[in-house]
Amino acid sequence: MLGCLYTGGRSCPFFHPLFQVSVGADAAGSSKWVSLPSPLQSLHAYSGRIRPCPSDVNPNCVSTSSKDAGYAYPWVIPESSSSNVLKRIERAILFTQKNPKIVQMETTADGQYLLAEVDGLIGRDALEFLVRGDVVLYRSMAQKVVYVYPFTTPLSDFGTQKKHIKALEDELGWGSGSFDSVD
Repeated sequence: MLGCLYTGGRSCPFFHPLFQVSVGADAAGSSKWVSLPSPLQSLHAYSGRIRPCPSDVNPNCVSTSSKDAGYAYPWVIPESSSSNVLKRIERAILFTQKNPKIVQMETTADGQYLLAEVDGLIGRDALEFLVRGDVVLYRSMAQKVVYVYPFTTPLSDFGTQKKHIKALEDELGWGSGSFDSVD
């Protein structure tokens, strides 16, 4: 199947246990690309935390659980905003993001959880939030990773994930650390 990488102008999907990967070329047959969606299995909180970014596969991600360049500071909810926190986040998503879709909102043993999809630079992005007490843990992740042949480094989304979170933080008025210290 990998031979498809070297055929001009044709597209050929092949499968990986966690990902569906498409390999192809543009209409002129010159720029070859590989598209790698993030696995849906990696969405949702586990053990009371938001999952870290899959940095080995998807660098277009920020998470309060990452321990690398994808780290983001959790939000601290001001006492004046402590009621209906998940509804406030939902409204902020609907107001600040492009083509938002709330996929899941639920109360779990770990806290209140919200999953939304929004338009990103390269397809759809997933925004996840877990409210635990007066802290909001979150992850913003591109659901699609694109590689351009012959390079093995994925294309950047030029900080789109940080921009999603910053727009929400500004709308909500909740404090956190700065992304400037992460770059």
